[in-house]
Amino acid sequence: MAPSEWHALSCSVFTGEVPGMKEVLLQLKSDFSLVALTNTVEVHWSFLLKTYEILNLMDGYVVSYLEGVAKPDPAIYQIVVDRYCDGGLPYFHTDDLPEYVGAARQMGWRSEMFRSPEQLRNEVLRIRSGG
Repeated sequence: MAPSEWHALSCSVFTGEVPGMKEVLLQLKSDFSLVALTNTVEVHWSFLLKTYEILNLMDGYVVSYLEGVAKPDPAIYQIVVDRYCDGGLPYFHTDDLPEYVGAARQMGWRSEMFRSPEQLRNEVLRIRSGG
């Protein structure tokens, strides 16, 4: 397989932005910093940055291949805290894998499974209102 074919095949797993996600992130961005925590490899990360403008909404990134550690290792969650949380904890965390939600909770984070952009927005707003 030619390198260009491998690259195209490797990146074909990405099928597009989650409908409604950009709007929710724009709403949340007015009150919160947005940080992406991702397990990925260089070829995917380069592709994602070039392809998905929604990533421009992020205020920061913690990317596993750049850090040399991946979720669910507590060290990658600590990198988020050290870099972006001024010594505190993130306001809220979401992930689509239960193992990663559990690892975040072990670090003391408020974390929930990602189900939809609306659910993400509602969880954050519920916490902010004291619920």
